[in-house]
Order: sequence, then C-alpha cells, then structure tokens
Amino acid sequence: MRKDEKRLNIKYLPDEYAQYTGEFDRVGFKSTMYHYVKTRYISKVVTICLKNIRDESGNLVADHNWFNYTYDFSKYGELAAGDTFSFRAKPQHYRKGRAFEEIDDYKLSQPKSVKLICSDHDYIPLPTSRKELLGYAVIKASAIHNFEGTGSPSMQKYVNAYYEWMKKAMEKMNVFKDFQIQLRKTDSKNDNVHHSFQLN
Repeated sequence: MRKDEKRLNIKYLPDEYAQYTGEFDRVGFKSTMYHYVKTRYISKVVTICLKNIRDESGNLVADHNWFNYTYDFSKYGELAAGDTFSFRAKPQHYRKGRAFEEIDDYKLSQPKSVKLICSDHDYIPLPTSRKELLGYAVIKASAIHNFEGTGSPSMQKYVNAYYEWMKKAMEKMNVFKDFQIQLRKTDSKNDNVHHSFQLN
C-alpha cells in the first residue's frame, strides 16, 4: 500500500458502523486545544495505534489508525505485539497538517464493542487515572521516538505520577524493590533497543 493510500480505502466505506479487526502497534499521546470564551486550553490525550485494519471479509482497509486510549482498550492492561482487537467503528473525513497546508484524510472513529480477541501474555494492569496513564504513554513514546521531553516539568510530572502508581501497586503485592523500567523499541528490522527510566 503506497504512502498516499494508507487510509484511502476508508473513503469508500459506507457512513455507518461496521465490524473490524486491528493489531496493536503502539501507544502515544496528542495535544488537543479547547477554546472557552477567550481562553485557549491545551489538553494531552492518550492514544493507541492499531495496524493492519481489516473488515469482516479480511480486506485491508487501513495500514494503521489512531484512536483515543479509552478504558475500552486500557482495561485489557499493557499490550504487546500480536495482540489483536475486534471493534465496531465508522468512517470519518478530517483535515490534518499545518495551517494553510492541510490535506484531506480519512480514519475510523468512535470505536465501540472493543474486544481483545488474541493475546498470549500475562495480564499487566494499567492505571485508570488520566494523569498516570499519560505518564505511561510518555514513557512508551520516548522509547519509540527517542523523545527527550520527559525531563521537562510539563512531561516529567506525568511520568512521576505513573511511577508512583506503579510503586504503590507493587507494594500492595509485597514485591516492591528498587527497580528500573526497560521499554523495548522495535524498528522496521525488528532490532531491540532498550531505554531505562529511574524512579525519582
């Protein structure tokens, strides 16, 4: 599928909910701007990327699609390569890019009836708090993109919140010790690179 056809097939889907499957790819986050009266607010939203999106007939509709990382996804805990979801969603047209340089694109949106249908690893819980889950996403994004923003106060507070949640969760299980988290990055050649983060 060429770069300019990544989600072109979605354009031709009927404007209604349909059943799809997708494989877990990665977790990330985005900044969303809200306007209230004359004030602008920027909120960070945790996101999840599914790849190889297929319809009920097995046809490839998109090479990837980003969704908000809602509880429908996070309730299944930490995900790994090979984890596959089934879900219902509907197509949506939107514009992306910088101001005056926007282009048309298409995506699946408003997923519901989300189910984890394939997974072969143990369940590892994730926090339900937005702040703690965002910290988890920041760490994951840094492992993939070598993102250096975790040292800034605006990002580090989320990372610290996640570490504190993890510490308390491990203490409850009476297994807490001094620890590091190593996150794996897999590039296009499936080489593994590890990044370590220390608990503050």
